[in-house]
Amino acid sequence: MKTLKQYYRLFRRNIRRENMRKNHDRFLKDIPVMVNTETLSELDFAAGYFTGAIKTAAEFGEITIEQEEELIKIVGYIHEGEREKREEA
Repeated sequence: MKTLKQYYRLFRRNIRRENMRKNHDRFLKDIPVMVNTETLSELDFAAGYFTGAIKTAAEFGEITIEQEEELIKIVGYIHEGEREKREEA
């Protein structure tokens, strides 16, 4: 019975890791939407929206804290780069 419980825990842990990886990948796929915005206000709104969504996902345990930090850095880099491009034009 003890080994059955261990297998069950291992199975649940692997499912949780897989779900976290899927959620992380989903955010990575959604972030480039910021590049398609037309105005600076839309760009700022999109960056804020994604940052909020990432923080909420971390609070509910859908992604880890490390994944949250990585995704927020990526959003920040894209936001800064796109903002500089649009301000120059």
